[in-house]
Amino acid sequence: MTEMERQRRIQELLAELRELQKTPRSDWHIGFEALLLIDLYQYGNRVQLRREEILGVEPPRADYLILVQDGSVRFEKEIFRSFRKFNVLEYKNPQDRLNGDVLRKICAYGNFLISTANPAGSIPDDQVTLSVFRARKNQKLFSDLEKRGMLVHTEVPGIYRVEKLTDLPLQIVITNELSGPEYAAYRALSDQAKQADVRQVMENDQQATDEELHNWYRTVMKLIVVKNPDIFEEMGGTKQMTADGLLRKYLKEDMEQYDKEIKELKEQNKQQEKQYKQQISQLEKQNQQLALQTTAAMLKNMMQNAKCTLKQAMDTLGIPAKDRKKLKALLES
Repeated sequence: MTEMERQRRIQELLAELRELQKTPRSDWHIGFEALLLIDLYQYGNRVQLRREEILGVEPPRADYLILVQDGSVRFEKEIFRSFRKFNVLEYKNPQDRLNGDVLRKICAYGNFLISTANPAGSIPDDQVTLSVFRARKNQKLFSDLEKRGMLVHTEVPGIYRVEKLTDLPLQIVITNELSGPEYAAYRALSDQAKQADVRQVMENDQQATDEELHNWYRTVMKLIVVKNPDIFEEMGGTKQMTADGLLRKYLKEDMEQYDKEIKELKEQNKQQEKQYKQQISQLEKQNQQLALQTTAAMLKNMMQNAKCTLKQAMDTLGIPAKDRKKLKALLES
């Protein structure tokens, strides 16, 4: 095995390992991932999102690794402005804890990513950033960081830098503190969503012209509906604006797609059944022809050996009246 073949085999085994070690993602993570995909969509293949990225040959796994493949990329949103080439993201849903252990863990992720790079040195430490996202802040953690002189308030509400814990850039993004319509979806991805933010997400969804973007917005909206059922009745006036009505709206396209797939499968089965019937019919005809030929051979043999007529041979073998004409024609051909 050449070195190139060995490396390729290692990558194949790592991919298999990654699949085997995947843990089911929570609905919160699915929603947050959809938000990231929406925001990164405009950068095409210049920015790549990897989920549950194994850092090195074995775990630990980061929630997300965003690879900026093109150094000319300039992110529009402040939450991504500090990004370099390799960006490790940890997402904590509103029920997950955000404490010192979480910060130490993501620091370990970053250092592990750098130290296990293959080949060695291929991930320089000046190209790695760390980010933690959560809807609400842990007041005790922030107070402790403040007292220790480790917390830096940036000019952007909701974005905090943590210093002295690692030499890698580390930011905490508190999504419900982000301001501006561009962050409405991040604020709405919560169990305490506000009406204005939900309306903005719905408007963004309606304005999305690309089907892929629409699908990600639909993922976000379905989660918002499930986590905030009461807010839609408050927003509302019409049955379509209730949580139940919106769920039906956002599930409708899924159901239509499922119906389409079922219809296609039924059509495929119908075509296969038709082919099977044709094949069975052909086999039956072949069997009938073979049976007639066998019977004709027996009749011919009897007529020769017993010196009898065709009618006598047919009577002896008990040939049905419906088959006698066919056999006679076969013998005379």
